[in-house]
Amino acid sequence: MKYLAWLYMMWCTLAVFAQCDARQAGRALVSDRYVDAQLYGSILVLANAHGLVFNQLDAPNANFMALESIPGQTQNVFLAGSTLFVTSKGTGIFTYQFESPELPPVREGFTAVDAIVTATAIDETLFVARNERLEAFDVSQGLPYRFIDAAPITGAVRKLSASEGHVALQFEDGRIQIASFDGQFGSLMSLQVANFNAFYNMAFSGPQLILDASDGVRWVDLSPEGEAVNSGILVENRGAKIVLGMAQSEDLLYVRFASEFSVYRLSGRSASLIASREIDLSEIRIPKMFAFGQDLMLLNQSKSRPWSLSWFRVRGSTLEPTALVASRLDEITGVATIGDTVFVAADRYVFYQSLTENTGLGPVESMIEFSVGETVLDMVSSPSQLVLTTIQDGANATAVRVFEFSQGQLVERSNDIFVGSLADLRHKDNHTSFVQSFRDAEADHYIAHVIDADLNKSIITLNRDLPIGSPNPFQFFQVRDQQIAYYDGQNLVSHDIDRIENARMIELGLDPPSVKNMVHLGNSVLFELSTGLVELSWSGGQLISEYPNWHDLNLSKSNHVLVQNREYQVPGQYFVLDRDENGQHYALLDLSSSSAPKYLSFSDRFLAADDTSVDEFELSCPPLSYRYLIPYRDTYELDLSTDASENVVALLVAYNTANQVIGRQLMDRDVIGKLNRRRFADWFVDVNALQTPDTFVLISSEPLAAVVSGTVGGVNGRFAYTVIPNSGPDLLFPHVANRNQGWTSELHLRNNTVETTADAILVPPKDDPLQLFLTPGGTRILEINALFPSTTRWAWVMHQQLGTDLDGFARYRRVDIDDIAAVPLVHETSEFLVIPHVIGEADRYWTGLALTNPNDRDVRVRVIGYDDAGSIAADRDLVIEGQGQFVVQLEEWLAQENQLNVRWLTVVSELPIAGIEIFGSHDKQELAGTVLSAQSGQRLLFTGVRETEREGTRIVITNRDSVSGTVDVSAVNSAGRRLAKVSIAVGPKAREVLSIANLFPNVSPLQYADIHTIVAESSLDLTGLVIRNGKREQWMATHAPTVMQ
Repeated sequence: MKYLAWLYMMWCTLAVFAQCDARQAGRALVSDRYVDAQLYGSILVLANAHGLVFNQLDAPNANFMALESIPGQTQNVFLAGSTLFVTSKGTGIFTYQFESPELPPVREGFTAVDAIVTATAIDETLFVARNERLEAFDVSQGLPYRFIDAAPITGAVRKLSASEGHVALQFEDGRIQIASFDGQFGSLMSLQVANFNAFYNMAFSGPQLILDASDGVRWVDLSPEGEAVNSGILVENRGAKIVLGMAQSEDLLYVRFASEFSVYRLSGRSASLIASREIDLSEIRIPKMFAFGQDLMLLNQSKSRPWSLSWFRVRGSTLEPTALVASRLDEITGVATIGDTVFVAADRYVFYQSLTENTGLGPVESMIEFSVGETVLDMVSSPSQLVLTTIQDGANATAVRVFEFSQGQLVERSNDIFVGSLADLRHKDNHTSFVQSFRDAEADHYIAHVIDADLNKSIITLNRDLPIGSPNPFQFFQVRDQQIAYYDGQNLVSHDIDRIENARMIELGLDPPSVKNMVHLGNSVLFELSTGLVELSWSGGQLISEYPNWHDLNLSKSNHVLVQNREYQVPGQYFVLDRDENGQHYALLDLSSSSAPKYLSFSDRFLAADDTSVDEFELSCPPLSYRYLIPYRDTYELDLSTDASENVVALLVAYNTANQVIGRQLMDRDVIGKLNRRRFADWFVDVNALQTPDTFVLISSEPLAAVVSGTVGGVNGRFAYTVIPNSGPDLLFPHVANRNQGWTSELHLRNNTVETTADAILVPPKDDPLQLFLTPGGTRILEINALFPSTTRWAWVMHQQLGTDLDGFARYRRVDIDDIAAVPLVHETSEFLVIPHVIGEADRYWTGLALTNPNDRDVRVRVIGYDDAGSIAADRDLVIEGQGQFVVQLEEWLAQENQLNVRWLTVVSELPIAGIEIFGSHDKQELAGTVLSAQSGQRLLFTGVRETEREGTRIVITNRDSVSGTVDVSAVNSAGRRLAKVSIAVGPKAREVLSIANLFPNVSPLQYADIHTIVAESSLDLTGLVIRNGKREQWMATHAPTVMQ
């Protein structure tokens, strides 16, 4: 556990912008109110909104053997063979694999399915119900699943069931529609049986459909097209003996009546009673029923419930109880903290315990149990008090009860009764507030209360008496900075507490349903519309900011602002917002939850609570050591490595043309995978839409091997280059191509200082320097050929002020031709450089080499070339004059001594030099370049991999060692999952050129399209190169330290 004293200080002072990633620490209080269940072998799987609980079948009443948190809100679970599927409401499906019938399963991955309602599977086909659409997927080849077919549907789906050849959909209104399926869907047929067209439940028993209908339990035979052709009664309703529920498994049918459970054996079109058990309706109520062969399980859904799970087994002619699991923790209705003590309200109790550095959260049995005596609806805390709202049994009234917490004890100080119901209970700035509502024969009455916590009395009441059926005029009622604020259904309204008669009003002119939520921020108000979040000032309603991608705005009971991002489609991912010194909103951290956290605690433990759990989180706030300055063009594209650890933190800082920060975007590995390959304009999903980005800085805790690519002109104008992190004080423009031979050379230079005009100098050798002025945030694009004499071949870009933040890249193109190449500016020179790849097809391609000597004196350079086998095929000495260059076409140079079998080279120099390599085709259709590097290592990141029908990628791996070995090459998808690995034998000093399309034989085409990163790992000393889209784009692989996965 990482503690948050320093983070909390930064939160309060905003002196430093800390970005963190929150991960569950494995300790949680979880409600035992379950919504679904499955059985695999001896493992019982129980699901609630928080996730999954795994128990041994023979010990369902023991403490769970494993707990799996599922991001988002769990809807249902189902099995197909050894695969467990878990649907997350509105977002997608998590997949787990059982490797043993006695052990919990292992998570395999997640499939995003926007607006998913429910799903089921049979054999190797997955059926998914979305809003207005039924879809089928082939799951036989693993993730990602292959889409098969879709059919339109109308209405809200409650349940899916599938058999060989048919899919049945039951809607919320009880209707059932049947679709035939033989690799594609037939027309949906509405089911009508014995004049009934609405049903309570359904299940397939082999090819037959079993229905819970108005006259009892029925069987139905279906035609191949999905029409009911025959039907009959299995269990008939007679008198007071009416079917109240059913569950079916294999050939057994379990039926629940008012006073008994009965078990029937199914045989064709008949059912014979084999066992029964009398029950007490007041004890059982109406639970959810699940059948597993000879076993029946009940999940208690009642509000007040002494038990959560009951288990029965068929023995002879009786249904014997085998387990009854007492309810330990019901739905969580409130969480609060006072000092280091956390309080959890559930049902009629408040559980609490002190959290210190050495104690974690729970279990609930270890906490102090305090009986409130009434059902707790809500709870907030002040520095020394708990404020609870509770239901008054048998009366249309709600109590506000205040408890003092002192010396580990709760002592009640007041108990005030209010007619009707209470909502929006909050505590802020020493004020407790809530809204009372009740109805009489004449009107709907709404009263907003503000109570001074010190005086323990009401200091403000606002009354509205409205016609019956009127909406609440005090929606989202809040107190902050001596002001109250609310939405009255038409307008946003605020009052000063000490001048309550004066109201500030912002007329929105919108339909009342348009405002989904609101947060009072003092001088401004942030509210949610269907189009996203909007911020207005209370003074004149001036528009301050718009965030179209943020939605599900929530203000927690601990007064933290939370949102989700519709672009990410990551289940249950919530962002905690803060504001910078310019008033811009940004995500301070993200966390996963089943629903919007109702409470966050930043004390000795980081706790987050929702309706089903209180989770303890570990915060990962690693230093952001890698910094990439990236020039902005809305059509450029960005690729980042997805082979990052689960705890990687990346921050995208956006600047406008004045170099003012206009947004900060927090990203983890999942978010990076979602945004990869997009145009720059589509990366900014958290930035105020009223601002226009001009550039951004990417800061990360791990190397992300950033690659920028784009198109200038036609398709042949593709270019790409690696962004070198952490720029140095001086940069080198490595080569000025010869304009007399039809070339232009461009310098793209960016000043990223906020306040300093960059006074930079272009210093070419033997020519007069050129002084450049770059305004704060300024970008200059300079054609070097037009600035200096034709003899100029390279130039320094030197900073005049220490600390000025400059970076950029060089771009080369032929005059009047689309082909183009880009390389980063050289950040550091070296005595040792690697030329990792010579194409070797001299009839089609040429390789240009430029070695630059920035030193004042001549340097001796040795160039050693190696063939495919790693043998020395060339060993040449040359001298580069002071401030001069060695520029050749490698094929011509090597041909002079019959050395065309060279496939890569090393360059050793007396003094540090620089170099670039340019590839081109003789037909002028392909051009690409890379800067030469001295870096090598045992782990390479090949970012920007694209392997589709339109795009292809090859990688070059060069072994600089004098010994042979193996290189493990892994394919990593957008989610950071390694899809496949192959081992490549590499000889000493050998080079391997690998086509991604042929590298992983067991990877499906869909998986190939999802490969974002290739990782090469070995004990050898490696250098690498990426070649993409024929030979139009290339860049050096990033050498990265080993990252723990």
